[in-house]
Amino acid sequence: MFDTIGNMNSAQIDWFEWKPGDSSSADYIRSLGVSVIRDIASSLDVPIDQLPSADQESIVNRLAECLDTGQSIDWLAKKIRPYIESKSDADSTANTLLAWAMSVTSIGVYVESGTKTKWLAEDDSCPSCRANEAQGPISPRSTFPSGHFAPPAHRDCRCCLVPHLDPPLKVRR
Repeated sequence: MFDTIGNMNSAQIDWFEWKPGDSSSADYIRSLGVSVIRDIASSLDVPIDQLPSADQESIVNRLAECLDTGQSIDWLAKKIRPYIESKSDADSTANTLLAWAMSVTSIGVYVESGTKTKWLAEDDSCPSCRANEAQGPISPRSTFPSGHFAPPAHRDCRCCLVPHLDPPLKVRR
């Protein structure tokens, strides 16, 4: 997708045929299984572990479907709402799980390309996330000061993992 100097090589992408979604990311999430995602969710204060097993499986399947079809957080929240007590909890669960899934699937690309990663935090983020951002670029197999390898660090974390490009891409305006 990128040439040797970091420029987007649009010749490899047929934008007329492109469709949102990423089936390989969805397959990866499915391959992890409910127990792994339940444990990750619990560590992020998203208590799907308190739900019946069938509901947990449905949430994981909807998360994979969301990635597969390129749907939004709002779409995912609506799909998992039947299993979550309140709309705000469904929104929070969708936001946190989708952020985690996007980070974890991105790391594979960064590992394959040898690209370092950076934690990008919001201006009003928590002290832990600000410390992760202050860390600067790291190997995608390393952890940030919080002990996380990628966002989210907690429920409703709005941080994201970005590639560290050296030298940075030059943007023409």
